[in-house]
Amino acid sequence: MQALKSQLDRIVRERDDLARQLEASRFDALTGLLNRREFHDIVCERLQEGQSGSLLMLDLDGFKLVNDQFGHTTGDVLIRRVGARLSEWSPPGTLLTRYGGEEFGVFVPHARGDDAAPLCEALLQLFRKPHVIDGRALVVTVSIGYTDCGNLGLDELLRRADIALYAAKHRGRNRAVAFGSAMETLPAARRELASIVVNLQQQLMAVRDEARTDALTGLPNRRALEETMATIQADGTAPLGIAFVDLDHFGMVNHAQGDAAGDRVLQQVATALRTAVRQDDQVFRKGGEEFVVLMPGITGKAATLAATRMLDAIRTLNIPNQGGTGGDCLTATVGVAATPGGAAYWSVLEQASAVAMRAKETQGRNAVHAWRPSVPKDAG
Repeated sequence: MQALKSQLDRIVRERDDLARQLEASRFDALTGLLNRREFHDIVCERLQEGQSGSLLMLDLDGFKLVNDQFGHTTGDVLIRRVGARLSEWSPPGTLLTRYGGEEFGVFVPHARGDDAAPLCEALLQLFRKPHVIDGRALVVTVSIGYTDCGNLGLDELLRRADIALYAAKHRGRNRAVAFGSAMETLPAARRELASIVVNLQQQLMAVRDEARTDALTGLPNRRALEETMATIQADGTAPLGIAFVDLDHFGMVNHAQGDAAGDRVLQQVATALRTAVRQDDQVFRKGGEEFVVLMPGITGKAATLAATRMLDAIRTLNIPNQGGTGGDCLTATVGVAATPGGAAYWSVLEQASAVAMRAKETQGRNAVHAWRPSVPKDAG
């Protein structure tokens, strides 16, 4: 008998828990207002029963700034306060929902046509009063779009209220706008404007890319190199190897075969370098016959070996060496410098460039030269 009673008590507790969970599932967890599904179901039922009224869509103005300036915890408190104000304001029989984020829906029964306007004005005045949160007075106004329900279905009412809400936002926010037939063109205008914005953004990106791309070789140019260096310097902790590649006697190519031939050589070299580097490496044309390769994550011998692959790729092109020394094909002098992180990356690039230039002055062309810090004569 006792066992049966215990089982019955357990079943009753489970039933009550399920009932509480079912009841809780009807409401928004943050505000306690109806959730969207429950709101839809009840409004649809009332409309089917022939109940008249108005549908309002509300959106808080500038709410993102609250989250950005004071944090999401303050934002959540504000949303709860908004829900409480709506509940205090609502006429009898009104249905309230938090549609999501900072957007709310309101169904006011029996408020037809001009009846909704004073209700919206009262809401606007209500929202202009500050919310005091953690000693701060926050004023967050609201934009409202509303429509008479007539004999329409909920989907159409939501569409109309949303169009009116967009009109309220477009006209300066902190106001209520009723749906009118003239607004039917707004969604198309909005889509057209959005399309124009997207096209302008794409054009801007194309211009930006063009300004950072070497027109001859298709490689990122010096401006792109400077921006990339600034970006990685902001971290300043990752290992980085840098190769400075300077073609040997390139001026003789232009002199012997003309500028067009020189341009073709630069294009071939750019392709060879792109092929020789790793996937994460970046190749830039710094200017003239000078190229820079950024090699993240490698230093020391690994960086030197990578630079050797680049030099081999240029040699393999077998471009005739016009008047130069050291062989029958075009070569390059490569300077390599690296840092395990924490150094000024621009100084690493300068070291790679300097060691290459010194090699050219001392008959060290057609080779890879790794930068080594100079040691004072009286050291050790």
